[in-house]
Amino acid sequence: MWVPFNLKRDGSNPAIVLPHGGPTWQITDYFNRTVIALVTCGYICIAPNVRGSTGYGMDFQKSNVKDLGGGDLQDEVYGEQVVKTLRDAGKTVDARYYANEGRGFAKRENQIDAIRRTIDFFDRYLKGSK
Repeated sequence: MWVPFNLKRDGSNPAIVLPHGGPTWQITDYFNRTVIALVTCGYICIAPNVRGSTGYGMDFQKSNVKDLGGGDLQDEVYGEQVVKTLRDAGKTVDARYYANEGRGFAKRENQIDAIRRTIDFFDRYLKGSK
């Protein structure tokens, strides 16, 4: 988890969950330009290591062996259910897809565009500014 230097201790800072790739990968304490941009704008960034992540022992890492497309996919489905629930409740949800990318952002122009759009969206709908 990353927090702004000037974190308000009253629960008013918005938080963003950042899932990682995988299934066998993990978020560690490293430089991440997206996180730096978001934290600088006052957002708390939470990056959980979900089932199948490395770094928590082989039992945890293998928790989705012979279940690929099962529990790990369900974790992704929960995220999509949140989007659907928000849309059904009349909330604005902005999903961006870059046709020339795979599962991540390899092209610098897409990385920059995604960060800008993300910060603009969160400022508008979480902070109520802009």
